[in-house]
Amino acid sequence: MGNKLNILIVEDDLSFGLELKMLLEEMGYEVQNNIDNGEEAYDFIYMHRPDLILMDINLSGEMSGIELGQRILSFNIPIIYITSFNDERVFKAAQASNMIAYLVKPINKYTLQSTIAHALQGAYKKVKEQIEDTENLFTKNYFFVRVAGIYKKIYIPDIHYIRSYDNYCDIYTLESKPYTVRIPISTLESNLSSSEFLRVHRSYIVQLNKIDSIDFVGNSLNTKQMDIPFSRSKRNLLEQVVRRLN
Repeated sequence: MGNKLNILIVEDDLSFGLELKMLLEEMGYEVQNNIDNGEEAYDFIYMHRPDLILMDINLSGEMSGIELGQRILSFNIPIIYITSFNDERVFKAAQASNMIAYLVKPINKYTLQSTIAHALQGAYKKVKEQIEDTENLFTKNYFFVRVAGIYKKIYIPDIHYIRSYDNYCDIYTLESKPYTVRIPISTLESNLSSSEFLRVHRSYIVQLNKIDSIDFVGNSLNTKQMDIPFSRSKRNLLEQVVRRLN
């Protein structure tokens, strides 16, 4: 799975589903699938857990989109309903699931793009109310960063190290370029596991499993990507890491 937001389309109108897929891919999102019936969609959602679902209300098969939304309520996957029904009764029924937006056909690219952005901000803000910058959206195993208006997923185990400057941080993974986020290093530190990550310097956080060597004489450590300085106050903690890994 890449670092793009993974979206599932559940839509029984094949031509409209294809139009949605093209719009989403043009915006930079990853479309996992386009499914036309509730039963098949449930099986797919159970196995693959998309980040976001675009859901029609009228579907092929015995299950409606709203019934499917209620059935997957415990999965906590945000749902944007896209429907032809501009009806208060249908809208209220949709609210009983994980609905975060309700769009009435026809829709255009910019309406869809802004709806996804606002919907994600609202959905993931509920996961971590204490996050200071809502453009960086945290969950347990990954978080989203906003790059050129598109939300990209960073898997926490993929992080090698983080370097800060002012209120910005560069997050280094295996990607060729770092992700730059507008968030203080202290906020990142508080949301990363202390057993897996260590702030070794006022400007650096390192994932412990990514450390290849530690120079206790020169006060630096090495990952596959670069040499990183560490503060003398962190020496004892790093010595404990060495003993633990041995």
